[in-house]
Amino acid sequence: MTMLPMKREPSEDTIQIEPKYKLSLEELNRLTNELIADKTKSISEGHRLVTVEVGSDEIYSNVARHIEQNLAFFKEDDLESEFKPYESASRFFISVDRREGKATGVIRVIENSPAGFETPHDLSNPPFNIAEGEWMKQHDITDLDKVWDIASLGVLPEYQNGFVSLQLFRAVYKSAVEVHDIEHFVALIDKNALGKLENFFGVAFQPLAGSTGAPYHHSEWTQPVYGHLPDMYLTANHRMDAPIGKAASRAAEVLVMGANDGSLVLDTEN
Repeated sequence: MTMLPMKREPSEDTIQIEPKYKLSLEELNRLTNELIADKTKSISEGHRLVTVEVGSDEIYSNVARHIEQNLAFFKEDDLESEFKPYESASRFFISVDRREGKATGVIRVIENSPAGFETPHDLSNPPFNIAEGEWMKQHDITDLDKVWDIASLGVLPEYQNGFVSLQLFRAVYKSAVEVHDIEHFVALIDKNALGKLENFFGVAFQPLAGSTGAPYHHSEWTQPVYGHLPDMYLTANHRMDAPIGKAASRAAEVLVMGANDGSLVLDTEN
């Protein structure tokens, strides 16, 4: 059974822990095992890979930050400075391998706050140069509290067989729709990752504010994207019965029906 949090009203509180992007191996192992023991104890032992949602003010969020900093895409970046304005508005979805005692992947989403969103901020700068606020007009967004910015998504190389990515995205989708009343996703996504999300998982993204992709950061080609959650459901639902191959059809089924929801722990109070 999936455990869902109560939706928290917006708070002016600042983050209560020190965000850390570089943990010692000892500290990483300790926090990961504490996370597993604390957050997944109600999950059946049959679930080896589990995704856990944690708030930015929980100590376990530093496991997510460490994974982000060690992903190949971000390895040379100063993520501490890059994400500093958005720390208190971040929440993390962390995949863990309970058998190995390892964190395997992470998604960070940024909620509405006085700092705004990272993706629209980047969209207004080169190489995209989309006028500020244009993304809201083009996608008919009137309530920023219904927007999540997918600011990072990464899986460790040894777990890049598709399941961890699917489980992470299912957790984000389920939490967004059933807990936080989110209707819109925005993100900057590398073309290779975007291809997998769209062609295999059936995630329905469209160019954000009519933008075109471009070389960006460490990526040869990055596309700013927008996702309307009700449309994502309809697209994935249609793909379940489409002639796209058993694996892709099964992936769509997991996104829609939540076949692995017993391995999701969405019980943060944040």
